[in-house]
Amino acid sequence: MSGAAGLLRAAQQLQQRAERRRGAEAVPLYQQAVAQYREAIAAAAADDPDALFGLAESLQGGAEATLAACTALPDEALTAAAAQQAASQAAVALQESVAAYRRVLEGGQLRVDALVCAGNALSTWAEVCARRDANQSLQLLQQATEAYQAALQREEDALTWSNLADCLVQRASVCCEAGQGAAAGPLFDEAMQAYQRACGLSDAADGDDVPGLLINWARGLLAMAQQVQDLALALSLLDEAARRLEQSIAFQRGSEEPLLALGDVLLERGEKLAAAGDGAGAAAALQRALSEGYQQAQRIRASSPEAALGVADVHVQLARLAGTAGDAAAAAEHWSASEAGYRAALQQPAAFDFSERCDARYNHACCLARCGRAAEAAVLLRALLQLGSVAEWDIQRDADLAGVQL
Repeated sequence: MSGAAGLLRAAQQLQQRAERRRGAEAVPLYQQAVAQYREAIAAAAADDPDALFGLAESLQGGAEATLAACTALPDEALTAAAAQQAASQAAVALQESVAAYRRVLEGGQLRVDALVCAGNALSTWAEVCARRDANQSLQLLQQATEAYQAALQREEDALTWSNLADCLVQRASVCCEAGQGAAAGPLFDEAMQAYQRACGLSDAADGDDVPGLLINWARGLLAMAQQVQDLALALSLLDEAARRLEQSIAFQRGSEEPLLALGDVLLERGEKLAAAGDGAGAAAALQRALSEGYQQAQRIRASSPEAALGVADVHVQLARLAGTAGDAAAAAEHWSASEAGYRAALQQPAAFDFSERCDARYNHACCLARCGRAAEAAVLLRALLQLGSVAEWDIQRDADLAGVQL
């Protein structure tokens, strides 16, 4: 075996070992694989597409493992600085990954699988930088869209259509957050067409992940419903999302994922109706979110932190509805149930990234305050203030936190 070939084989073995690990355990193995691939590329007489593709995959895998390792940190270690450092490291690796994918040629043009993987890396990179630079995120998502479209022009594939749809939803959502709502509508519409095409090309009998595709489609519809202002249109989109999830549930009855997504859809329906003044409709939707969504997920996995968080979020909305209706006893029961839900979810903090974890801890503090446990709420809020994830002014003007002394 020649020097370059031997180096390539060693790099592939390291990559395979890394792929069997998760988070912090995977990071050093991916780093070793990257170094070995670079040696193999340097030793070859010409660009080796297999070595370049392996390098790109290892850089991408290392970036994702870095982010996962950060998410898994305990509360005392997961600070804003730690999250930012992990994001910066991941962004550098993803940038290098995309550059390597773009060197994987076949017959003088980019290989189709490299185009698709470059789109995936660009989408992840865009997600990493979305909070601090929306314009950069949109530029990266535009490049990802173009990569998927180029791949589809040469080889139509259900998964690539689904990836394109997810990317378009991501672009539309970032547009809305960046105050570019006018650009979001066409992107959402294009995404729905892409999901439709992906479904048309999929067949569960051939091993295609039809249930997963339906979940992604439903989450795309949910993202669209969250942005539209017209109540009737929003409810129509949520109804369609629920139908897709019911189809997914029928495919895989032992999975919690479609049930969690259904809970999210019905929770959004309840929030929309509550905002429109339809208390009865809102309460009915919220109860369905519990009984058909989150609690069903808990029957599959009782310890699911995502389900516990969903239950907590629903009870917050039910508490507010009860308070508006003047039913103080019912409101107190819902606040107590919500506090228990957040507490259960936060017992497994690694299920949530830094932002999600901070949001859950803040909401938990609000519930503690509503339950008359102001001292416990203050402890949580002081920790969040130290992390810089909340401002004292925001706490002071939050009605849920009235009476909490920091």
